[in-house]
Amino acid sequence: MTSHWQDGRWLLIDAAGPALIVGILEEDKWLCMESFSSGFLEDLKPGVESLLEKSSLDLSSLSGIICSSGPGSTLGLRLAAMFVRTLLQQPDLENWKCLTYNNLELTCASLSKPGGPACRVAAPWRRDRLHLATLLPGPPAQFELESVSVEEATELPVVELGNRLALLPEGANRISYPAEKIPQILKAWPDLLTSTQKPGLYSAETPEFARWTSTRHPQK
Repeated sequence: MTSHWQDGRWLLIDAAGPALIVGILEEDKWLCMESFSSGFLEDLKPGVESLLEKSSLDLSSLSGIICSSGPGSTLGLRLAAMFVRTLLQQPDLENWKCLTYNNLELTCASLSKPGGPACRVAAPWRRDRLHLATLLPGPPAQFELESVSVEEATELPVVELGNRLALLPEGANRISYPAEKIPQILKAWPDLLTSTQKPGLYSAETPEFARWTSTRHPQK
């Protein structure tokens, strides 16, 4: 994704958690930004409305929307994706563009410089596994996404994303999610952004669904 996104104003929604981040980007700065912690369902729509009121802007005056894909809170990311898809279907927003980024890649980029050394950052996932992003400096720079065991991530920084921080082992090297620096990070790393019309959730693995059988669901 090129740096052309900097030419306009964009609504940004980052619902990876633990806090909901909503803001309006202009070039490499926040025109305005707010963080909400009381609940994704309760804060998403009111938060965007409050943001527009405080900035004296309306949605149709914006270039489009930038949203995060995770990893993080499954509930928050699903609600945000549904909300964004609804906005993209509005007739007065038919010219909108939608860009998305991976929260763990963005965090990894925040700790690096283009052309700098390799970087690895983990994020909470399951009790026995963590998400992992690796930045390979290149050129060109590339990100690799995978998962690792808790034991393999002992020495790695772990960014506080989602609502499963209690699963992190004691003594984990926790770092804060760089929400306030999102505009500057995206300016320095424009390839973090991907164009899409169907925003969704990042998944480290393909979900497996067990075949339904009547013996697994006996009638009482």
